Amino acid sequence: MAAAGAEAAAAAAEEEAEEGGKRRLPLPDPESGGDSEDEGDSDSSGDGEDEEKENEAEIQRLEEQLSINAFDYNCHLDLIKLLRQEGELVKLRRARQKMSELFPLTEEIWLDWLKDEIKMASEISEREKVYELFERAVKDYICPEIWLEYAQYSIGGIGQEGGIEKVRSIFERALTAVGLHVTKGTALWEAYREFENAILETAQVRPIPWATASKNLWYRF
Repeated sequence: MAAAGAEAAAAAAEEEAEEGGKRRLPLPDPESGGDSEDEGDSDSSGDGEDEEKENEAEIQRLEEQLSINAFDYNCHLDLIKLLRQEGELVKLRRARQKMSELFPLTEEIWLDWLKDEIKMASEISEREKVYELFERAVKDYICPEIWLEYAQYSIGGIGQEGGIEKVRSIFERALTAVGLHVTKGTALWEAYREFENAILETAQVRPIPWATASKNLWYRF
């Protein structure tokens, strides 16, 4: 009970801290249809507000439903989808975490979660949390796409101490896990070969700072 209370308090503190700046997932800009009249803008704004209120009400309903029956799989899916649509990062993280504690997540859910966290990870400490999330994902679901995403993400960190060895280790583990996949294993082998070729070319041309090498390798993938 004490541990559960501490976890709830930590989650509340995180939500309060992040919602102070209303940190949200970056959402795509709506397509512009050119200049519009003031009346059209007003109608569009009103429709947007109505939709937002409806979504908030639906989110509350889904959360209440899960408080009654935490094992409602479809309810978890609907809540995660709606929170992602609204860009509510803190609540979305919490919803995904709760679902992952009760069910093994699908490939699609893991990839969406990982890609959302990658978008938000700018500091080294945040990158480490993404690595931890990848480790959870590859243990939860054997999937070539998740391993490939993991390997490619790790390439962005080769400028750090031990970065190259870390990338190689992830590629080796990926090949052991899914390298023999009939239709998708080839992509991992090709990515690993490209990585090693890029390292070799960089070493043969001239010694350059690993930060620059990291950027060059990242663009190749």
